[in-house]
Amino acid sequence: MKANQSNKERIARVIAGLTLLKSSKSAKTKLLALVPIITGATGYCPAKAKLKQNQCVTSGCCKHHHEHTDSETTKTA
Repeated sequence: MKANQSNKERIARVIAGLTLLKSSKSAKTKLLALVPIITGATGYCPAKAKLKQNQCVTSGCCKHHHEHTDSETTKTA
């Protein structure tokens, strides 16, 4: 799995998930709060992958940035 989130987005997801986890009263909401925590911690979001959205390509945040831009350059050439 390659990262498809910027570092800012990862931090925001973890904070949002922890806030939701802390403020939730039901078990279902607590379980739902794990989604942004896990995706933020891993840097990979399956939904973004399905929609072919990769924040790392546009922001240049991840170590794979050069690989992404090099492969995209060769596709368009």
